[in-house]
Amino acid sequence: MVRLSRTPVQVLSLPQTADSNFGTVSLDADGSLWAASNQLVHVRDGYFAPHRFAALGEARARNLLRARDGSLWIGTDGSELFSISAQGTAHY
Repeated sequence: MVRLSRTPVQVLSLPQTADSNFGTVSLDADGSLWAASNQLVHVRDGYFAPHRFAALGEARARNLLRARDGSLWIGTDGSELFSISAQGTAHY
């Protein structure tokens, strides 16, 4: 997946990412940041937290984007695509 749009740019040092393999860095609608690397990291108000979505099982998130309708689209490393919304989770 590729989503091109204008966003503000910041430089952040993420913990435990010296040898990371980044998939995407994405700004969410609430101003928080998602970084998909060897692990998924959620950055909110300057604080970093590793994050896992139970609906993905063991799948590793590589791309993460928020749609206009509020749903979250997650591309994985070999486990296809997931959409998480208020209606539930869909696996494509």
